[in-house]
Amino acid sequence: MPCRILITGANGQLGHDLATELRKRAEVEVHALDREEFDLTKPDVIRSRFRTLQPHLVLNPAAYTAVDKAESDAALAMQINGTAPAILAEECARAGIPLVHYSTDYVFAGDASTPYTESDAVSPASVYGKSKLAGELAVVAIAPQHLVLRVAWLYSNRRANFLHTMLRLARERDRLTVVNDQVGAPTWVRAVTEATLALLRIAPNGATLAVPSGIYHVAPQGQTSWHGFASAILARTSDPHRRATAVDAISSAQFKAAAKRPAYSVLSTEKLAAHGITLPSWESQLDACLAERALLAAAPAADADAGKAAPPIHLFVPTFEVDACLAGIRECLDKGWTGLGYKTIAFEDAWKQYTGLPHAHFLNSATVGLHLAVEVLKRKHGWADDDEIITTPLTFVSDNHAILYAKMKPVFADVDDSLCLDPASVASRISPRTRAVLFVGMGGNCGQYAAVRALCEARGLRLILDAAHMAGTRVAGRHVGHDADATVFSYQAVKNLPTADAGMICFRDAADDELVRKLSWMGINKDTYSRTHSQGNYKWMYDVEHIGFKYHGNSIMAAIGLAQIGVLDRDNERRRAFAAQYRERFAPHPHIRTIPIPSDCESSTHLVQIRVRNRDALMMSLNAMGIYPGVHYRDNIHYRMFAYAEGTCPNARAASDELISLPLHMRLTVADVDRVCDAVIAGAEK
Repeated sequence: MPCRILITGANGQLGHDLATELRKRAEVEVHALDREEFDLTKPDVIRSRFRTLQPHLVLNPAAYTAVDKAESDAALAMQINGTAPAILAEECARAGIPLVHYSTDYVFAGDASTPYTESDAVSPASVYGKSKLAGELAVVAIAPQHLVLRVAWLYSNRRANFLHTMLRLARERDRLTVVNDQVGAPTWVRAVTEATLALLRIAPNGATLAVPSGIYHVAPQGQTSWHGFASAILARTSDPHRRATAVDAISSAQFKAAAKRPAYSVLSTEKLAAHGITLPSWESQLDACLAERALLAAAPAADADAGKAAPPIHLFVPTFEVDACLAGIRECLDKGWTGLGYKTIAFEDAWKQYTGLPHAHFLNSATVGLHLAVEVLKRKHGWADDDEIITTPLTFVSDNHAILYAKMKPVFADVDDSLCLDPASVASRISPRTRAVLFVGMGGNCGQYAAVRALCEARGLRLILDAAHMAGTRVAGRHVGHDADATVFSYQAVKNLPTADAGMICFRDAADDELVRKLSWMGINKDTYSRTHSQGNYKWMYDVEHIGFKYHGNSIMAAIGLAQIGVLDRDNERRRAFAAQYRERFAPHPHIRTIPIPSDCESSTHLVQIRVRNRDALMMSLNAMGIYPGVHYRDNIHYRMFAYAEGTCPNARAASDELISLPLHMRLTVADVDRVCDAVIAGAEK
């Protein structure tokens, strides 16, 4: 059953955007209701429709927003903004579901000089602000699971708002006059939608909050006045029918509005950032919104011959050899053996033959492989708790969690232009407690791996290679992994050799391979498959030699892996062809930086990454065009558990702020890549 989501104010700009984005998700059933369907002035209608729909989550962006009119229509404003949220809170509390309610910067007096925090005193100066505050207080008091998201100065391409009004008036008037003594942060509704979804965990059959209940400010970085916002809009747009070419500044007193506005209503977002959510600058949001506006304006009118809009282009789309996968799975089911053994043994043998590595043990994920790599080496060499492993901050967090699982300390070294560890930085981080280096082959790239390996040999350090992206990477004609103490590969669904999820750990030494097989099966010295197929009368006899883990792989995943390994080189060659197309298109544009790969490295090309100065704005612009790239990765030092390393890896931080991973998968076409390139070239800041 999908998660049923009730969205109020369906015709409003935020309600419409929330509904549009949520309808892209297969696990949800969106009920976006407008004023006629969900009349917030009628308590009985609210309760009746709520109980009929039985939602799992309520998003309430609906509001009375006529700020000046509210001064003479206070009862209606209070009914919609204060009473209706209280009723929704009662219903959500009764049903035991979360309520997300949207409020405003107008709850503040506006006499501050620094951004308002969520805990600052509220003192609204207008009827509108007072009615919104009443709604806030009711939601917080009544709904146990609640988010009150304060937003400000919303705009979009959907309907009448400040952006739309400025562009319209610029056609109608020779000069525009806008107040310059009200300061805030213009916010694109898409950014609010994305922040909302990041604050929730939505799954079939329900939704929960990803953060503690409370009030959160959702606002972009930076600030400006209404005059500054209007000037930015005109500076960033062109219109052959425009009459006004400048914006004159006036005071609020000259504007003579009925309701008093806050003179300063910039919202602090430190609380939101503490949960890993940071909105782009208001300028970047405006650029992305205007890019979407241009795309909408250029789209052909919908008619019988217009056809459908260009299909979305996603970062990853797993592609399987379906018939071979199903045949292998059927063999497991027919045999009655789906667990450890049988196909897992066959896949281990196939992987050893493909890579030339001496040992391979099949696991249920690469993450557990990383943990086992550290755990085995720690036990073998007698490392102590809190001994150090040098690692990269520019990686998926599982690498650094694996170090923590083993009660050791991650010490971060910086990266070079390849986005892999810089050997000079590694050397500078070696201490008397350093025991190993964890090298990540970003996107299939080997970077300066050979220099890091030589450093480890010279300093007596163990070397762990995270080769999650490197299935099929060869250096000087030889598959990676042969010269590391432990190498871990990933077969997660979007990797080059996809299953649903699985991994492989390949040790250099036979004794390590023997130990890891025991640790991955609860420390037991003989697995079930071996005991079932062994000779003798004592198949039930075994010993538990270690405290171990339930980390082994199963035959269903191995059957898929066996079907996919035969096409790995073919698929990687196609990946390299797409990567070459991207690089050729971007070559004349130095402001779009590609990632260098050593000449002797035949990369698996799991990723094609670029660096641009306006990454966040470009990402939003691409999304608006139906192109959905990714970011690999967020600098791990941003995470609170690793904040002790703040400022130690400037190259990784700079890359983390600029990186985009472009769409790359087997279902792409040459035309798709050209479409992505056209959009990137048009939107990247020079």
